[in-house]
Amino acid sequence: MYEFPREIIISQDIILRRWRNEDVSTLFALIDKNRNYLRRWLLWVDQVKTVADSRKYIKKCIANYTRQQESLDLGIWYKGELVGAIGFNEIDSMHSKASIGYWLSEDFSGKGIITSAVKRLVDLAFEVLHIKRIIILCDTQNKRSCAVPERLGFTLEGVIRKDEKRHGNFYDYNVFALLREDQKIVINTNDVFVLTKQFASFIRRNKKKIIDVLTLYENYAVAVDEIDRTLDLLENLSENGNYFVKKTKKIISFLPINQPLYALTCFAIIPSLMAEEVFVRPPNVSWEMMNHLIRVLRLNEYFPNVFISNQQRNAFIEEHTSSHTDAVIFTGSSKNALMTQERFGDDVLFIGNGSSHNPVVVSKGADLKRAVEGIVEVQLYNQGGDCAAPNAVLVEDIIFDDFLDELHSALRKIKTGAYKSRQTTVGPFLERKHFISTLDFLEEMKEYLDPETPGIAHDDQNLLEPTIILKPLHTGGNYKELFAPVFFIQKYRNDTELEKYFDNDQYREHAAYITLYGHSDYINSLVSNRRTGSTSHKEDSIIRNTHLHAVGVERGTKPYGGYGTYSSFISYKGKTISKPTLPQRDIFEYLIAYKGHTLQEIKDEIIQKAKVVFGDDLHFVSLAGSVIYGGSVLGKSDLDIVLLLNDNFLINNTKEQLHEKCMKFAEHYIYIHKKYGFSPDLLFPGEFLTLGMVDDVIAGRGFAVKDNRLHLPPASGSYYLGSEETWFRAWLSMLAFSKRLQGSSVEFRKIQKRAWKTIILFLLSKHDGLHIAPTDITQSLIKNTNKALGFGVTDNYFLFEALELLIIKDVFKMLCKEGFLTKKKQIYFLNKDKILDWEKRLVQKISNKTIRNAELILNIDDVKGISDEAKKIFRGF
Repeated sequence: MYEFPREIIISQDIILRRWRNEDVSTLFALIDKNRNYLRRWLLWVDQVKTVADSRKYIKKCIANYTRQQESLDLGIWYKGELVGAIGFNEIDSMHSKASIGYWLSEDFSGKGIITSAVKRLVDLAFEVLHIKRIIILCDTQNKRSCAVPERLGFTLEGVIRKDEKRHGNFYDYNVFALLREDQKIVINTNDVFVLTKQFASFIRRNKKKIIDVLTLYENYAVAVDEIDRTLDLLENLSENGNYFVKKTKKIISFLPINQPLYALTCFAIIPSLMAEEVFVRPPNVSWEMMNHLIRVLRLNEYFPNVFISNQQRNAFIEEHTSSHTDAVIFTGSSKNALMTQERFGDDVLFIGNGSSHNPVVVSKGADLKRAVEGIVEVQLYNQGGDCAAPNAVLVEDIIFDDFLDELHSALRKIKTGAYKSRQTTVGPFLERKHFISTLDFLEEMKEYLDPETPGIAHDDQNLLEPTIILKPLHTGGNYKELFAPVFFIQKYRNDTELEKYFDNDQYREHAAYITLYGHSDYINSLVSNRRTGSTSHKEDSIIRNTHLHAVGVERGTKPYGGYGTYSSFISYKGKTISKPTLPQRDIFEYLIAYKGHTLQEIKDEIIQKAKVVFGDDLHFVSLAGSVIYGGSVLGKSDLDIVLLLNDNFLINNTKEQLHEKCMKFAEHYIYIHKKYGFSPDLLFPGEFLTLGMVDDVIAGRGFAVKDNRLHLPPASGSYYLGSEETWFRAWLSMLAFSKRLQGSSVEFRKIQKRAWKTIILFLLSKHDGLHIAPTDITQSLIKNTNKALGFGVTDNYFLFEALELLIIKDVFKMLCKEGFLTKKKQIYFLNKDKILDWEKRLVQKISNKTIRNAELILNIDDVKGISDEAKKIFRGF
């Protein structure tokens, strides 16, 4: 018979401990302190009236520890203080199942204590007690309690209606269950980020050994750079935290010839955190180096589910097409990518990174020194053997000579030779065939060779010195991808002549990035599609006045690639989409979430459905909330949909017509949620901004006044449901529009900044220090608030800071101009008097009720009626 441990240490702060006789008074005091808070959810609280009742409970628990275990009760101690209780309410050995219950002091909620404690009991049940099924019952209205099993991957199996009578009312219970076989596919994001940071720490400690291996294959500067990129990815993977939810089974990865460490991390190690097995095939030429590298990295210790293969390509493909494969990540030529995709078939998610064109445009007004530095760095990175290298550098006539002088000056400083020398920038070709094909190409271009760099080759070393080809654009563009230290410079006469290069099928097929130094109306027109209607470029594929290898431009947490047909693409279920790829995002979107669709596809369908209902009245659709910020739970979260309508919407519709359109959209809303695997919000089916709500956001939405200071009331309970007016304003539905927005995304951003200004000023009014940073604001919202405090931001919203920080920084600049802040040497100092004056004026407005004057169009009964009808529609699907 298994004896339960006396203590279970979860962390330095959290300990679960069996009850002792000396805990009686402490336990009763904690229950008594939280009586009003706990009795709302727990029937037994009213039965604990004296210390004697707690003594009786603990005596029973102690007796049960020494008998046949049918339950287990533990106290939760946080930093030495009793804060709650947890345990197995029932252990059914015959049917191999158990149920878990828990409660926590109100003062200690929001710290992850219960989630950590439940996870440890889950591990104990599966690994020690050999339980097959764990159940957690939560009152459907207790959102905090329900969030615990949701975070841990439990499945909501159903609702027990009117299961318990408390204080004269009947309450429903959610039934959450986790099977032992489910456990292995649920990803614990905390464990993931701890592991990647540990591996990053290992790389830092062993940097010299890793460089020694990499410089057998590439030069010192490239080795250092790809180590830095790898560390950046591993240490900042939490930026992609919302993608790590559940594991798929098997992923196949074909690595490129360049950046072996960084490519291994991006295309194998990170995917291995989302899969049970990852099988990796490096290029033939890197086999010896890669085998050496994985030993130095101790890959099998950190990531034992990553398997490196030295098989020939056909044998490797044959092995993995004969058994189930979920996803293939391929980096190589477009031709090989398409052939490989065909071999694996449409039922396998194929993430392809093929041949790409990355031309550079240098126009008048460019900083030539900066342009040349960037071009040289990218073109000579791995001696040209990188997909970011430009096929052509297009230089405007008027600055051409100055540009060429600057390029000559830069290349004179380049050192060639063996990789073992740290001064070497250009070393030998890795493959003889690339060396020979480059010499053949230079022979074809011999009339255009620059006399100062005529293509000096060292045949015995497979080495080519930096070479410049000068070929005017009017003679035709270069679309050949050269993995060599060759600069293909093309002079163009004026901005419109750029069309000769870009309006070409060869270019469009492989378009990735355009790097622009200076200004070009033509390049801008490619983004806006005004000139050709082409979709080869979006703004994120234009690099302005910097370059692809600059710090922060290309990162492993951001999508990479282009919109050309074969530059980078995703193929699944017979559908191919050309766009930048990010394996962790693509695996999540296609195999884990949204039932094989992307968030953009869902938004497109929402827009289409909304147009059916609202026609010309619809101007703008925005998705918000946990799905966007990354805190969503698959099958449980809803899509927060905000629609903006034009000024005539209310004028041209009666109350009955508004209600009818509301129900039409509710039907589409529910259908879309069911189709893509979300759980529709039946109380608020679709969301719109009302004038009253926008006024509240700008002027201080939801603030309460207490002792002449601003406070945030609870966002759930009293704020949303406390009155007809507050419920109406929270609903945001079908009722009105904002005349201030006019359906424009630009105007929407203006309103967003004004709303942030109010929130930030509120936080500044509570700030004790003399100075503050934009990141302090985001961290304050994430760490110190949740729905109970008014903002609705939790630490599960992984992307919150990444998406909102830029807006917050803009607001800081605005507050400096208005005198609320003063910036000195990158530090923002508070003008406390001005901030407190702002608060005083807002307190007066709220007290006088001058910020809440929007007319109510539907009353509370209408809202309830729409909710009831939405539920009927839901049951019909």
